[in-house]
Parts: sequence; C-alpha cells; structure tokens
Amino acid sequence: MVTFLHYPVRGQQVVTAIAKQGAFACLRVWCVVSCSLVAGTAAAADQRAGGYVEAGASWLYFNYQETGSAGQVLNEETGDIPGVYVAWSSVFGSYAWARLEASYASHSVTYEGQTQAGAPLTTSTHERLIHYDGRVGGQWLQNAIAVRPFLSVRYQRWDREIQPTASSLALNEYYRWWEAGVGVESCGSGWSWAAEVCLDLGVFRTTAAEVEVALGSDPDNYPVLEPGDGSGYRVQLRWSPPASSHLVVSLFHAAWDFDRSDSELVRLGFAQLRIREPASEASRQGVRVALRF
Repeated sequence: MVTFLHYPVRGQQVVTAIAKQGAFACLRVWCVVSCSLVAGTAAAADQRAGGYVEAGASWLYFNYQETGSAGQVLNEETGDIPGVYVAWSSVFGSYAWARLEASYASHSVTYEGQTQAGAPLTTSTHERLIHYDGRVGGQWLQNAIAVRPFLSVRYQRWDREIQPTASSLALNEYYRWWEAGVGVESCGSGWSWAAEVCLDLGVFRTTAAEVEVALGSDPDNYPVLEPGDGSGYRVQLRWSPPASSHLVVSLFHAAWDFDRSDSELVRLGFAQLRIREPASEASRQGVRVALRF
C-alpha cells in the first residue's frame, strides 16, 4: 500500500511484486533433474508437428509483503486465489517454437498491517491478477530428452482493493509492469507412469512498473508511482499421465521483488501530501490442471 510520508491519514499501503530467492539453486535442481531424465528410457519428448491449444484452471497461494527503509514489514497479504488460463504453442520446423499465454485469477485474501498512524490493522483485500506471456526459443533433441532454451516477455496487471474497517479507509491500487527473462525447459516422455514430464525454469527482470493510487475524486488525475526495477524467478514441473497425454497437471512457484518508488507530492482536497510506494516482495505457488487440444 502507498506510504503517506507527511500526512497522518487512515489507510494502508501498496506495492507490487516479490522475492529475490535462489535462482542459481534452482538452476542446480534443473541440472540434476535433466540428468535423471536422460537416464530414463524415454522417447524424445513433445515432438509435435504444428501446434496445440491448452486451457485449464489454476489454484495459487498468494503472498505479498511491503517493507520499510529499515527492513521492517509494513504489511502482508496472504491467501488462496483460483483462476483460469489459456495458451497456444507451436513448433516451427525442427528447431524453433513459440508459446502465447493469458491468465486471470481473482479472490479476496487476508491483509495484516497497520494504519498510517501505526495502529495494527487486519482486513481483507480483493485481488485481480492478469498476465499475458510470450516465449520464443529453440529445441534440441538428445537421446531421451528435449532441451528448449527460450526468451520470455510477460505483462502483469494486479488490481488491489484494500477493504475499509471501522478504523481505516478503503484504498485501491492498480499495478502494471513488464518482465523480461530467459529460461530453459527440459522434457522427457515414454515412462510407464508418465506420458510426459517437463521441468521449466526461468529468471527475469521486473521493469517499467507503475502503481496508480485511487486518491482524490478525479480518476483521470490519480497519482502514479513508479517502483524501482527488481528481479525474480519462475519454476514449473509439468506431468501428463500415460493414459491421456492431453491432460496436463503442473506445480509452479514464482517470486519477484521491486525497489521502492520516489516520493510524489499530491493534492487531496485542500491538503498536500507526499506519498511513496515501499519496497516489496511477492510469491505465488500452486497447481494447474488443463487439457490440450
């Protein structure tokens, strides 16, 4: 939630995004799993001609924290959020592929924090999470494994509506940002217990973030804060059962962060106040179930 630097109003704070956690540790995990896949007796994975559409549902656990300049936690949001997604993938020739994806998730989660005056505050926040993702990459088939390095671009949208209580006002904030990254996917197929298994690992930079804060009576003139760039990673383990390669079950985890924004002087009625978006960390982890057509 936005921090009011020089004006004692009731409310909460805003931010965007989370977690700078061990990307290199994840890379080591990917190497170990890839070696295990090669050791398995499997045909080269996912050698599809043309493309396919994937549509499914997701359930994720959402965690978000904002921190002050001394590292103290200002507020935290946690809870489960259901969603849906659709994706299109295609292979071009023998060595190139692309994937486009869109997702939507929405639900209320628990908010634990404090008012601008420092009083403890517990309420709920209604979340809407939307992303559009694109990937392009190459693929190499070696023995029982397919290795697919890729470049990725993702646009994230997060609508955050902190609900009012007897001691605090409602506060709506609207986050927008881009993620640019690299990654690798490793797949194997043909086991008795799986038609296909894939491990997907990516690291990315969070950039060009904006937070629109619903202060004042004119939506066309809401203040916009710009959190500093951060970094993140994303891991996904995907499995298809031997009885139906069209069914896809995935476990995923993603984490990223943002630096705090510069302060902005805004007018609220006859008063002027200075606001700032604190530094933040966020993570999402959960499960997806989908069908491919």
